[in-house]
Amino acid sequence: MKPVHFLFTFLILAFAALAFVYVGSPAPVHSDRQPQMQPKPAMAAKSTSARPSPSHDKSISPVTEILKPALDRSGRYRQRVDALVELPNGLNVEQIAQLRELMNRGKESPTVRNEALEAISRQNLRPDDLSKDLIRAYHNPKEDPIWVDFALQHMFTVYSYSKDKKAIRQTLLSVAASPRKNKHNFGGTALLSLWQLGKTEPDLARQAKAIAAKILLSKTIDQERAITAMQIARESGSTDMLDCARKLAVDKSALVRLRLSAIGTLGEMGKAEDALILQNLVKDNESRVVRVARYNLKRLRKRASKG
Repeated sequence: MKPVHFLFTFLILAFAALAFVYVGSPAPVHSDRQPQMQPKPAMAAKSTSARPSPSHDKSISPVTEILKPALDRSGRYRQRVDALVELPNGLNVEQIAQLRELMNRGKESPTVRNEALEAISRQNLRPDDLSKDLIRAYHNPKEDPIWVDFALQHMFTVYSYSKDKKAIRQTLLSVAASPRKNKHNFGGTALLSLWQLGKTEPDLARQAKAIAAKILLSKTIDQERAITAMQIARESGSTDMLDCARKLAVDKSALVRLRLSAIGTLGEMGKAEDALILQNLVKDNESRVVRVARYNLKRLRKRASKG
């Protein structure tokens, strides 16, 4: 073979070998993505890594965690009420403020609001200005009348720790003496709260008795308030109201609740001759009147037998 041909053949074989090496090697892969980091075993083992920390969720804070079942408006009514009843007495200031916000939320059920107020009243840290919320509820014409009634009832319960006892007294006296407000009669509830306060403040008891007497002796009796007035007369031992009780007990046009209260007064304070009234009421066509009259007839006769 000539030297030129040999050299030419050698070069062809060399280039073929290089091409084989190049083609047989894997080409490098190019990507815009960053390489994925594998989690460390120690981090993956933490139980808290499976859920976000409450502090990172603006809708849930550690403060409200215990209140979530009660504050959740999408929850069932019974569950929310039970959650409020079961709250501990050691809530902090911010938690109590959230309960107070729930209590003042007008679109809530009055019963849920009432339970929120009950929960606040059980706390070790009770706000001493709670009465202003209750008084504001009474003066708000758009407020739910059921909640207004609850608010007037609770003026008695918050009185002991309220810093504005004068405002509570003035509100209760004013409402008790007024027959109606916006077609709703809150006078009986206010009068009862006033009477309850009178058990520790004699002057309030005296004023409650005076209002009760005025209601019962009026020519046109406000029957809703008269129910409470009759109760006060009975509890205070005032026999001045017996004539009124005798008339109301047999008045079939009166509210049944008022008649029952009057019958109870005769059973507890009536004289021997009042037994005849009760005997006749046992024959009444109202079943509730019959039951209460029968019971109070026994009470009256038992008192009379003891002299």
